[in-house]
Amino acid sequence: MQPWQSISHPELIRAVQMRFLLRRFGTVMAQSKGSADTFELSKPCHTISIFLSHSWATPAWFKTVALMYYANIQRALFAMFFVMAIVWTVDLTGSTYRKPLLANGDFYLAGVDEVAHWPSGHSYIPGVLAFLVVFVFGQEMPFLPQFRCFLDKCCIHQTDEEKKMAGIKLLGAFLNYSDKLVILWQPEYLTRLWCVYELAAFRHIKGSRDGLIDFFPLKLPLLTIGLFLFHVMATAFYELLGPYLMYTEWHADWTMENIPVGLRSMYFWVFMFLCLFFGVYPLVAWFLWKFCCLHMEDRKTLLKQLREFRIKNADCYLESDREFVEGQIKIWFGSVSQFEEELRTDIADLVERKMVEKEPMPWRMILIGSIAHHLFSFSDAVNTIARRDWDALPRQVLFSIALFFFADAIAMSLALRIADRAQDWGWTTRASQVKGGALVAGLWSFTCSLCSVPLHPATPLPISAAIVAILGLVTYLLYFTRCKQKVNARISLMRSGSMGSLGSMRTASISSLKSMRTGSMDSLGSTSSMKRESLKDDPKESPKLREKDEKENDMEDEKDTQS
Repeated sequence: MQPWQSISHPELIRAVQMRFLLRRFGTVMAQSKGSADTFELSKPCHTISIFLSHSWATPAWFKTVALMYYANIQRALFAMFFVMAIVWTVDLTGSTYRKPLLANGDFYLAGVDEVAHWPSGHSYIPGVLAFLVVFVFGQEMPFLPQFRCFLDKCCIHQTDEEKKMAGIKLLGAFLNYSDKLVILWQPEYLTRLWCVYELAAFRHIKGSRDGLIDFFPLKLPLLTIGLFLFHVMATAFYELLGPYLMYTEWHADWTMENIPVGLRSMYFWVFMFLCLFFGVYPLVAWFLWKFCCLHMEDRKTLLKQLREFRIKNADCYLESDREFVEGQIKIWFGSVSQFEEELRTDIADLVERKMVEKEPMPWRMILIGSIAHHLFSFSDAVNTIARRDWDALPRQVLFSIALFFFADAIAMSLALRIADRAQDWGWTTRASQVKGGALVAGLWSFTCSLCSVPLHPATPLPISAAIVAILGLVTYLLYFTRCKQKVNARISLMRSGSMGSLGSMRTASISSLKSMRTGSMDSLGSTSSMKRESLKDDPKESPKLREKDEKENDMEDEKDTQS
């Protein structure tokens, strides 16, 4: 009987609440050494929500941001929309706004003001602040359910050696009581022997059911929050620089005098692109490009580590630990090589499938990272309703839809794909990094300025709708059609690989069966031939014999078909 199947001291099964792990920005995860105080953070329990498998060599703030995202992202989104609902309600019921109307209200945005005023889109700020506060401190809300987690330094006694060894021996029991194994993955994870042991034990105890093991690359939530801060800064720069670059009377007067009406929407697009490219995005695009390169490199590293895994390459502090881990793996999987093969095939296929399904970055995470843009555009739409400017409302709605669902998603997808090829193109020098930052700034400037074209009153509404539809189609092709094709192709490949041996065995058995039947029928055929020769001259018996032979052949064909 395995140790986790019979536990003499159930009080040893303990879990720590997520809020204790994230306090003081995750200082408990800064080092592996524990104490009596860290052990007191955990309490005996009957079930564990998530078993946290991680490497202590990974920086603590990486793991802290990832766990904040894992635990608080839904709470932060709810708080943000709740606060913004209050703000928008106040806007609709008790406020009036003056949009930046230029030159008789005929240039950028529709309205009645003749003097340029800065838009009221800054009402998005309360929502952004609510999101950040709940994202960082949401686990402290007492009225919300808490994740019960396993963290070794908190759930296994660290000062009493006897209790410590008892806890280590019951590591399989902790895994058995856990609903899910969450792997906080960084490139160093699979180089640690005890991390490999936890993965092997959970795989052995829980089986191969999908959804029980969650590989969570730590740079993915960092990339999401980096994208969020990127858009907050970009939106702030847009608000600060807009009155001095675009929304000025002299520029509006010059445009009205020198740009034909039919070309004003095109001019607006080009001018908006230049303002965003040179005034808004260059200040933050380089950091986002760096995140993209690191994330795509990690994706390649993860698959390479799984496909080429060897347990002898995993490091451990004591050699006796290696003997214990390899001994347990032999008991569970028959041999170390069998476990290595399962890791290189089954688990690697599972991880690769998840990567294909979610693309380089899931669409949902991109939407979360672009919240500042979304709230800014939605606030403008609400302000348009508050002003009762019904003529401008369809254009504002089209702009909000394009910016919310499509613009950032397209730019992010293309940036990640280019970052994936950057190393192959030799983009490793400092000048190449500057080039990558300029490329990111260009992608976002292009998509966001294109989304702004429907705002211009000179753009016919059908053309505005067509622009939004094209952006939606491009987003669909980048995130959904290609994903489905890849997943289906991968499933077909997996099926062909798993069914290949069975299919060949079945083909061989059918062939041998047919040959046996052919051999057994040879003698019968020769006998029938002799009989036909002897009865050839009998006109009555010959048709009967032919009919009998035809029936026998039909029966044999039917049996072959059934086989």
